[in-house]
Amino acid sequence: MKNIMKKLTGDECLLIGIMVATLVYGLSALSYPDLKTKLIPGMASGIAFGLAAIKLWMELSQKKEEAKEAKPVQQTEATGDAAEDGGDEDEFTESSVAWRQNAIVFSWLAGFVVAIYLVGFIVSTLLLVFLYLKSHGYRWLKSGVVAVVATATIYLVFESILNANLFQGIIMEALAG
Repeated sequence: MKNIMKKLTGDECLLIGIMVATLVYGLSALSYPDLKTKLIPGMASGIAFGLAAIKLWMELSQKKEEAKEAKPVQQTEATGDAAEDGGDEDEFTESSVAWRQNAIVFSWLAGFVVAIYLVGFIVSTLLLVFLYLKSHGYRWLKSGVVAVVATATIYLVFESILNANLFQGIIMEALAG
């Protein structure tokens, strides 16, 4: 078991954690009484689980391909040269860039969750899409249009078509009275 964990990268451990969390969340959603209340968490956790599983499969496949390409140099008895198999290196270490990227993604996710709690799902979606696009160099107009279209689509699908009441947020509920 220690050898398996030693060979997993930080990204792979993160993906496994996401898969476990979404599986637990999706299974707990099955205990909800109505189909409408099961639908959104079930779909969200199912999609997240599937995407994490695909990414994990891609990571492990890439690792297997790299292992096939990098064949170790065997030690020859005549020369006494040491074999280069990379066994001394700790395969669990990740570059600081990869950990920084993961921290940024989780910061966006945590901010989205806090915003949903405070101002509701619709306003949070608008803010998330707009701020994410602006932070990645898109112009104001394009960021605003994409944010409005994405938010309107989510509103139409969930509020109008599925008749699912999305969380309004504690601030919006307090303002509504």
